[in-house]
Amino acid sequence: MLDVVGNKGGFVMFAYMALRAFFPKLSAQHLFNYYDTAQGPAARAFREIDVDGVVAAVSDATRVQQRFDALTADQNYAKKVFTNTKTLVQTALDVGVFNAGEARNLDSILGRLANEPTLARLKEALNAFLGAVPQTNAYVDSKALDPETLKPFSPSDSNMDRELLRGGTRHFFTKLWVSSECQDVCNDKAIPALKNLENVKVDFTGIRIVSDGLCGSSCDTFSRSLYFAAKNAGLDVAFVTFGGMGGVAEEQKKWLAGTQFAGGYAMNNAEARVYAGIKKQLIASYVLAFWLGDENVTEQLVNYDSKIPLYPIFMTSPGLPAFVQNEIYYRALGQYSIPGEFLFFPTDFTLNDFFYQVSDSPWNVTELKRLYHASIKSVASVESVARSPRLGAYVFFLYTFATAATLGISQS
Repeated sequence: MLDVVGNKGGFVMFAYMALRAFFPKLSAQHLFNYYDTAQGPAARAFREIDVDGVVAAVSDATRVQQRFDALTADQNYAKKVFTNTKTLVQTALDVGVFNAGEARNLDSILGRLANEPTLARLKEALNAFLGAVPQTNAYVDSKALDPETLKPFSPSDSNMDRELLRGGTRHFFTKLWVSSECQDVCNDKAIPALKNLENVKVDFTGIRIVSDGLCGSSCDTFSRSLYFAAKNAGLDVAFVTFGGMGGVAEEQKKWLAGTQFAGGYAMNNAEARVYAGIKKQLIASYVLAFWLGDENVTEQLVNYDSKIPLYPIFMTSPGLPAFVQNEIYYRALGQYSIPGEFLFFPTDFTLNDFFYQVSDSPWNVTELKRLYHASIKSVASVESVARSPRLGAYVFFLYTFATAATLGISQS
């Protein structure tokens, strides 16, 4: 019996570690789920920016010399340009785009350049701004691996052209990938202790996942993946769920599920994790393009900037919806299945009762015992039940996924 009552989820790494514990012989290619990432107009505009051209231009001594001569032909103009750039850096610091160390370094370089413009100082400033451009691609997950080779996912156009119908409209996504955390879970060098699993015999023939239907994110990733993998292996696995609005089992099963969020990555702070990086790329790139006199790149940046959606303020408000960054596809259903969030999985057993104080500590031990005794009835043959809540011989409390969330059961 797996008690995931009160488990909202947390880290995908722990979800896959727990999953591998039940199937230690399966490889990453056979066990872990597929993901993809939405690709909108901004993602395509981002890929059109001639990044290689800018890098090459910064290293082109002749071109830098020509731009230095053009910028400093009018000393007053040059000083205004460099001073205004200092103001831009300070503004970026104020809005959280540059951190204090980055801003202090750029401000110092720009101060020397404004006071005494020289070719050497311009080169120093160009390289400093080039170094300030984030190297990450906000539109491709940094942990993405090719699902077959387990090599890093390439953000090339060939990997960005997957067109799918969603809600009656065609949308673009990356090609399917798996998380690098999956590879780590099967890498004895990354997590040496997991090598011990190879010699473990998993004797379970019947598994019950006890839920109140609120199991989310990585809790869902683990439990739903376990559910499918166990079915494929011929194990007797089922969700036992309590809660909801009550009523007869036939009615409950129309809407009550063992989990509530079908994986993916729920991002609670898109401002810091996505938008700040985009702003930093734009600011540093604008400066480089202007100082290099590259009108083509400037136009590309303007086009990209115009495609970036307005930041939805609600993303950072506690209790309101987070930003779902990726879709998840359960490998057991095949790589061409519909994403998990589009699928409804009714619970296998529903308990037409409610159990109080079984998700938050201190637990109501009497209620836990009552929950476990009710849940165990879903198993055809039972020799004994748990001796003590979450410490018994047959009860495993999955606290690995993070804070509190809940799952439950009822006979169907």
